[in-house]
Amino acid sequence: MEHRLLQELDCTPAQERLVREELRGLVDQLRSMRGERDATRDDLARAIAGPELDRAALMAMFTRHDQRLVELRAGLSAALERVHAALDDRQRARLIELVRGGPGGRGGRGGGAGEGPYR
Repeated sequence: MEHRLLQELDCTPAQERLVREELRGLVDQLRSMRGERDATRDDLARAIAGPELDRAALMAMFTRHDQRLVELRAGLSAALERVHAALDDRQRARLIELVRGGPGGRGGRGGGAGEGPYR
């Protein structure tokens, strides 16, 4: 995905470094959230374990989720701001097409999943 994005945007070497750095930062941020699945299951089990629903346990879980989302939004916004500033008008227009089309979607120039002579 990263290589195709850089190719589609026709990035300069400096832009490529920036885009790769920002993507890696976002991936690292998402990876740090992997443990949340198990913590959420534990919290839900604890909330329903008693004779009455433990609303305080649910609220603590939701508060933790809200905080993680705030962090993710901040990271995504900062990364998008830096990439947006580095791209020229033509590259931003192409990025818009790719975002609207989705992976392998109508914004692509072919080669998406399920396309090509061997599919």
